[in-house]
Amino acid sequence: MTPAYLENMASKNREPKPIRTKEESDQEYADRIKAWKSQRRTIDLKKQIITIDELKGIQNAQAPKLLISEKRLILRTVDINREPIELEVLGPPTIITTTTQAALEDPEFENRVLSIEVDESEEQTDAILGRHAERFADPAEDLTEYQKDKAIVEFFNSLRPYKVANPFATLIRQDYPTKNIEARRDFPKLLALANVVTWLNQNQRRKAKKGLEVFLVTEKADIEKVKEIGLVALRESLAGYSEKEDALLEIFKAEVDVTSGESNLQESKTSYNYLTISEATKKLRKKVRRGEDWTRKHVGKLVAEEYLEEHPDNSPGKKGLKYRYAELPPDLLDINTDKYTNEILPTWAQSYDYQLLDTLKEDNLRFSVKHTTTELTPKQLPSEQSKPETERYSEYQPASSLTEQNQLPKTVNSVVARFTEKQSTPEVIEKDLCRQTFNQRYQRLKGVVVLASPPQAATCIDCGRPSEIRVRINP
Repeated sequence: MTPAYLENMASKNREPKPIRTKEESDQEYADRIKAWKSQRRTIDLKKQIITIDELKGIQNAQAPKLLISEKRLILRTVDINREPIELEVLGPPTIITTTTQAALEDPEFENRVLSIEVDESEEQTDAILGRHAERFADPAEDLTEYQKDKAIVEFFNSLRPYKVANPFATLIRQDYPTKNIEARRDFPKLLALANVVTWLNQNQRRKAKKGLEVFLVTEKADIEKVKEIGLVALRESLAGYSEKEDALLEIFKAEVDVTSGESNLQESKTSYNYLTISEATKKLRKKVRRGEDWTRKHVGKLVAEEYLEEHPDNSPGKKGLKYRYAELPPDLLDINTDKYTNEILPTWAQSYDYQLLDTLKEDNLRFSVKHTTTELTPKQLPSEQSKPETERYSEYQPASSLTEQNQLPKTVNSVVARFTEKQSTPEVIEKDLCRQTFNQRYQRLKGVVVLASPPQAATCIDCGRPSEIRVRINP
């Protein structure tokens, strides 16, 4: 994306040239043409997603950076006829990009976004290899792909545009460190993540009314989910280094040289020995297999964040550069949800003049989802992800459907909704089938829907072989 790309998008977006009416004089029409030429040309990128595969593809991060912080970008320039014009890009959009850089070249852009590290754990590698193995062992088309996409679309279409009130915001603020100026940007990020989690769970969250407006109310479970998915990224943003650099920093912290003071009146002091990149890499390989190039990049980041300091004799281009631990304590972020409880909701409501509503108020009961049944079974869905929910109602399930069914619906992977429209229909038939029987006899039949995986001990109802899928045959 070139620096002028966003402005050019706006420059092409303006009203059609005015058409002269019979009643207009030459001067009146000329005035209208002049106003048309000088009008601000605007393009709105709010609620849009800009995806850039590689961060270096942003040749100049100034425009995206301003869009994030100022929520708009205005450029005053001239058009091809040298007429003055104003171009306006409204935001902020969602910007998604990737990079292999240890540290972003523009720290101002970095502190406006959330950096998510790739999971390099052995468990994640094992899961990826297992997925590849299944794909090569069974290259058949995933029959549930369409149902998955359809269910996700139905779920998001069912959500309503609520605002979110967070009763835990003041408690989190008490735990949030303030020594680092990055906290000014990161604290709103954390609360915004909590708002998103609450909004996605809007059918299971209490609502509160203030004036004529109804708000969703954040619960403790939402804060715990934010800790799970976002706390590592927020810690990195606040401290200036990630868990990857933490292992490297520990190598330098272990190089302790304790010496006594020159006299008894002087307390002993702790100093740290210098290490070269090569020496640090050898020590690091006992914990993580990393090369010198990786170590050099991340040492540079730790030096920039002042957690390591260079040897006085270091000079650009010199070999054998040395570094040591700088004794700078990082800002530590920890949200202790153990001391949080949903019992504070009435106190919060009273303090801020909100009226808490019951979970299944008329506002929810009037909400209906006019969708047909959508069942999901990812091709290689782990068995633990197929277990039925045991909560009071399933996550992401519209509250209206709870009053229409005698038992709790199941969810798949606790992410995608299952929507049902109650209607009087003939009884449907469900069958456990092996994949061969399904492909030969049922795949092309109308009204056949693939359901969740059958029990492990189930057999194909047609041929007796171990079953792999369960189908519903609608009349």
